[in-house]
Amino acid sequence: DGDGDGESLSLRIERDADGTLRDLQLDSTGAVASTASTDLLIDLGDQPDPVSSLRVTLADDAALPVDLRVHVLASNDLSSWRPLADEQALMAIVDNGLRIERLRLDFAPSHERYLRLALAPGGDWPALARIEQERLELGTDQGERKVVEIEGRAVAGEPGLFEYTSPGPLPVTRIDVALASGNTVAGVQVQSRDEAVEAPGPRAADPPPVHWSPVAEFTAFRLGAGTAEVRHLPVDTGLVRDRLWRVRTTPALAQAPTLRLSYHPDRFVLLAQGAAPYRLLAGSVRAVRPDYPVQAALAAVGASHPAGWTPPLATLGEGVPAAGESALRSDRGPDYRRWMLWSVLAIGAILVLVVSLRVLRHPPPEQ
Repeated sequence: DGDGDGESLSLRIERDADGTLRDLQLDSTGAVASTASTDLLIDLGDQPDPVSSLRVTLADDAALPVDLRVHVLASNDLSSWRPLADEQALMAIVDNGLRIERLRLDFAPSHERYLRLALAPGGDWPALARIEQERLELGTDQGERKVVEIEGRAVAGEPGLFEYTSPGPLPVTRIDVALASGNTVAGVQVQSRDEAVEAPGPRAADPPPVHWSPVAEFTAFRLGAGTAEVRHLPVDTGLVRDRLWRVRTTPALAQAPTLRLSYHPDRFVLLAQGAAPYRLLAGSVRAVRPDYPVQAALAAVGASHPAGWTPPLATLGEGVPAAGESALRSDRGPDYRRWMLWSVLAIGAILVLVVSLRVLRHPPPEQ
């Protein structure tokens, strides 16, 4: 924008026969006053896979705090740009020993070769170590991700600790906590376990130990208000099927956050016999599912259909209780069975004792 004397600009663009950009050079002579660009250009290469996320890693010497808003655009020719996301938050702040980070940019999947990261006015890029691309792959065998929200209850005598109960052994692969109030920051530790601890017997001096497995540890935050509010991102975990969960917050929060469990519902393949409808029974702690060679049967059916074959989709009807709470209890059998078993064992022990005493009193004659 400034005044320049005798400036000369030379722009050289080189393309392939198919229009692919190979080289872009801008040379200048003389004094040219300009403002440094705050845009980052990313070249994903020829025929890139679809990208739906970028993860930014700050350099070790990056100056903090970082609080930027990023616009993501895509192009194939560096001329026309398609907006993918606006005002994506990029944050890295240290507050009272807690590191608040949001260093991932999520946007609509893009097949274009070039991505352009443009900062909102007034921002400048910190020192970056690397930018990694991520893409979302949707397999045909996973289905849509479901989310269940669970309200917690405070644990007496332990400030900042909250417990949750899942509605079932869901195959959880992603977790999140929703803080109850805005402008809140807390370190979060998420743990889980499967079974409830049974009460100790009358002779037990101490209750049995409780083991919680660590699932995730991160900083949860809600900063700002309204449309400008920025919050942390959910955390991906390995497959967890536990029923009981707990969240420990530091510093201790007074109100329990909402625990969000994301999962892909289980899918089953059934080899049906007879006419529909069929009954699907689930939830018993005693019944054991036989290990039928379902995959081998499907492979054989698919081999006999050169054009491919897909099993017909079964839909669930209305669910009703079958055995009720009795299905959740271990099967010890009726009382008379236990008494009969102990009686048989006692009679057998008495007979062994009688035979032993007779042998000791009347040993067999020596040969």
